[in-house]
Amino acid sequence: INTDGHYIASNNSGSVTALVNAVTLNNNGRLTLINNAGSGNVTFDFAGTNRTLTLNGTSKLQLESVSSTGVAVINISNGFTCASTALPAVDFGFGNVTGNLISLKGNFTKTGAGDITTSSATNASTGFVFSGVNQTFTFAGTSSGVNYTANNTGTFTCGSNFTFGTALTQKTI
Repeated sequence: INTDGHYIASNNSGSVTALVNAVTLNNNGRLTLINNAGSGNVTFDFAGTNRTLTLNGTSKLQLESVSSTGVAVINISNGFTCASTALPAVDFGFGNVTGNLISLKGNFTKTGAGDITTSSATNASTGFVFSGVNQTFTFAGTSSGVNYTANNTGTFTCGSNFTFGTALTQKTI
């Protein structure tokens, strides 16, 4: 999805399930899963070998742009790379975001100045879920306000320091 392109998975009521190949968002490209309060669940499955999601330039990924009753899920069979400088680069959504998640079986790399956040002031998203056999987590740039869960499915390696918590309760691994 290139300059100023915007793909919206659900702009209506009902549920959507999509099987997609690798996706790269460039420049001001945007991907929004839920864009209507009446939307149902939306699931994007990046199934198969070498399926990745990459954000470059000022691109944005928004799981839920309005509060809805739907749940936004992205399943990636390989890696996730965020080199975007957008604020936010990844937003898990507004309103009720319980259950919104990005699950991946490959590596996680964040290098851009863009942040990863949840705009909702009332709910926490499920966030990122790591369920691969051998995964590396590398994070540089703006601290993140979302949940990260590493399942007991293999080796999870931190490739860089990452600060969890607030200024009073920071934990770096």
